[in-house]
Amino acid sequence: MPSVSELCRTGQLKAAFAQAEAYLTEYPTSAIAHAEMHRVMLAYLKKATAKVDTSAAIRCLSKLADLALPAHPSRDEQLFWEVRALVAALSKKQPVPGEAISELLTVLATVPVGAEPSKGRSVLLQASLKCKEHLPFTWWAWWNLDLLRPEDFEQESFTPHGASKPVHLPAVAETAYGTYAAQLISRLQMGRQPGAPAWLQTTGQAVAAQTRASVDALLPRLEQLAATYPQYGWLDYRRAKLLAALGEDLPTTLAVLLPVVRRKSSEFWAWRLLAETLDATDAATATACYYRATTCGAEEKFLRGLRLTLANRLQRDFPSEARWQLQKAEKTTKAEGWPVRGEMLSLLAQLAQHPSAPAADARRRWLETAEAAVYGDLPWQSVVLSSVRADAPDKPGAIYLLPPSTDGLPRSLSVPLRRFKWVAKLPLGTPLQVRSELVNGKPRVLQVQQRPAGQAWDSLPPLLGVVTGCTPDRARAFVTVRPGLRLSFATADFGLAELGAGDAVRLWLQSRIKDGNTLYSAVAAEKTTEQPEATIYREFAGPLQLHAKGFGFVDNIFLPPHLITRQGWQDGEQISGRAVLSYNKHKEKEEWNVLVSSDRIAK
Repeated sequence: MPSVSELCRTGQLKAAFAQAEAYLTEYPTSAIAHAEMHRVMLAYLKKATAKVDTSAAIRCLSKLADLALPAHPSRDEQLFWEVRALVAALSKKQPVPGEAISELLTVLATVPVGAEPSKGRSVLLQASLKCKEHLPFTWWAWWNLDLLRPEDFEQESFTPHGASKPVHLPAVAETAYGTYAAQLISRLQMGRQPGAPAWLQTTGQAVAAQTRASVDALLPRLEQLAATYPQYGWLDYRRAKLLAALGEDLPTTLAVLLPVVRRKSSEFWAWRLLAETLDATDAATATACYYRATTCGAEEKFLRGLRLTLANRLQRDFPSEARWQLQKAEKTTKAEGWPVRGEMLSLLAQLAQHPSAPAADARRRWLETAEAAVYGDLPWQSVVLSSVRADAPDKPGAIYLLPPSTDGLPRSLSVPLRRFKWVAKLPLGTPLQVRSELVNGKPRVLQVQQRPAGQAWDSLPPLLGVVTGCTPDRARAFVTVRPGLRLSFATADFGLAELGAGDAVRLWLQSRIKDGNTLYSAVAAEKTTEQPEATIYREFAGPLQLHAKGFGFVDNIFLPPHLITRQGWQDGEQISGRAVLSYNKHKEKEEWNVLVSSDRIAK
């Protein structure tokens, strides 16, 4: 009689099942009987997968669950890979057969398997997350997120053709925890929608009560993951939504939510979540946050619901603004081919007699209120607009802002040009103020405003320097500010074409790091009659001490041979003049340099 293996190999699955069933009935505790029966069921599952036959696969898994065979690592692994192949095939269908996938995974969750991490378990999870909208809630407990492997927490990356930077894909663990949290949030919110029937409200309360233990277990895990993997940007968002859905006290929820909104302030959903969180306790601020969400520049199809919500909230006190928002939502609805009905149709009728016009003053107040809710606990910092880098194909544009610094040489803060395009239209040196917070040890600018009471470049302390020389055409001046700090600038940039060696200048400087060196550049300069520090400028007088080799010293100031010869000075002659500290590139050191004008010492 052929073996079960031979029968499976030749496709005689009915005979193989009958033989394996008889063997299992006779020897119910035999490991061999268990293996033979599993081999038959796996053969049935492979056949169903090859045909993408969900019904056959579900029958097979149901039978496997009824058999309740003891878990075995290698057999479990075979099962995971086979179901993964079927789920992957189903997820590629259009439309995706969501109900079939949900039923398949629900039945799979009844099959006893071992609680061990494995490659097969992870690839099954990865395939299932491709159709995460259809994952049954019971499946999560069966899969068990505690069994994620270290590899599942690693983000993969690739560099698209023609791009300079890699694109990072979410880790399997990040997507899994986010999806699980989203399902818990949905269960907590069941029946809470306005106008929900009583039976749904009752059901929702029961489901929420059942879900509470799962949420309580997940919250500390999300906090731990967010701290360990700060690149998992969405986990704090899910955590904040869970807290809000639980109805936790507002300070606890905001402590988690506000950093998310600050980090994602250019995303409409962040402001919408804040509005939903504040609505029960501060409706006015919630309205302001809803309005702020509509200014984020997202596609109108994503803002349609927000505009409808906003129109509903504004219809009594700001009917013209409400109609303006409503018309935007209506236009999007029609453009997407969606029907205009329900709440939108009702509001259109109610607001038909009002003109459609933005409420400019109210909009300014809403923006101020919304941003105060998010950034109000952060102090303002004075800065000036330093420079603007335009967008380039390989590099996004940036705005550079200069704050004050304790060492007198501030380092620039940079912000993306796309976030604050209005700043780029201002003159350089414009006084501004910013709110920022530290992210990974670096300041991240969150809010920028003009500072009307300020003056150009006022965040920079003026520094006094002395001109040590100019190019022959005086187009460029070389300046020493202090020992070790030298720079040059184009005289035409600051209207200083007549500048000459020995002149004192007041400078405003910014710095940048390049190849480990700090480089300085002038953002403003003006001539002054102030006396520079003695460390960079000094007057000298005294008898010439002439050496045999032709050079000499006066008051410890070196006089080169060519200067002594040209002036015809003799040993012991009284000489006076001025000297500046300049850099000798041949000697690679700073030294005092006598200032001369044509053929005489400048006095």
